[in-house]
Amino acid sequence: MSLLAAPVRRGERVAWIVGAAGAIAFAVAAYADRTTAFQSYLFVWWFLLGIPLGSIAMLAVHNMTGGGWGEVIRAPLDAAARLLPLSLLLVVPLLFGLADLYAWARPDAVAADPLLRDKRWYLSVDFFLLRNAVYFVIWLALGHLLRKWAFARTPGATLRDNGLKVLDDGVILKSQAQLAASLSADWTAEARATCEKLLGRLDTASPLYSSLATHLSA
Repeated sequence: MSLLAAPVRRGERVAWIVGAAGAIAFAVAAYADRTTAFQSYLFVWWFLLGIPLGSIAMLAVHNMTGGGWGEVIRAPLDAAARLLPLSLLLVVPLLFGLADLYAWARPDAVAADPLLRDKRWYLSVDFFLLRNAVYFVIWLALGHLLRKWAFARTPGATLRDNGLKVLDDGVILKSQAQLAASLSADWTAEARATCEKLLGRLDTASPLYSSLATHLSA
């Protein structure tokens, strides 16, 4: 059975119902109090936008660093990142409420405020729409590239096998090792075993390697 012919899952139906109810509630609220309604909508939109953008950021970090932690949550992150086009589409109602949200979008407010007049080159509706369009294009391009790289990678393979970047400097490992090498560290048997494990994963040419090795041999 094709995906198009498959019945809509109950959760998706509920989501559509909630979305429709929310749209009706927003329309009623905007009729009663435009400013408050658009302020509330902007707050919710930023929250929703943060879900796909945050997922894209975490996918980018995992593509760069690798690790088993990312394999566990990669599918949910990828699903959340796919919501970016829908999140951007939800910005359309806000375009009708710019004057209710921002003083610089109201000509009378700009004419009465010397500070807004001085910043008119940046705080203008046209430039606001232009720079946000640039942001959207960049975000969509990042999401597309991450999807493309995701299809090309092999789960469980090494970073080099997937053609992804390898952090040879081991920033996180070095940071942990530096903390472990502190003169005030409690050198218990367990702490020493942990440090020896970290030492084995550091680059021998690194200055931190010789520092940690000295503390362990002391």
